[in-house]
Amino acid sequence: MDAENAQWNPGSNYWFDVAEFKQQSANSDRLADTVALYSGDLLKSVYADWLFYPREQLRALYFTDLNQLILHYRVERDYVRALEYARQLRARAPLREDTMRQLIALRYETGDRSGALFEFE
Repeated sequence: MDAENAQWNPGSNYWFDVAEFKQQSANSDRLADTVALYSGDLLKSVYADWLFYPREQLRALYFTDLNQLILHYRVERDYVRALEYARQLRARAPLREDTMRQLIALRYETGDRSGALFEFE
């Protein structure tokens, strides 16, 4: 370690949320726990060019996990949970058209046609 560089001791006892998030994302049985780990962009308050791709990678993984949960609960006809995860996805990415389509379809499938129209508008 010097004035400009620091090094992490991988032999130390630690818990690293990003590593845990990536590991759990590979396990489809724990996706609900996985998405709960995601609290937003990596080092959000830090601007550095090197953070762009890791942030995008983690965000894409989070979106993929949410989409898998939505699909799982939609197939199981557990629309309450499917809608919960679809709303989480919309909150993080409000301009994603696929998310809006899912929300409209889920509301329609539950018989909430006015809710589906509300999502459409």
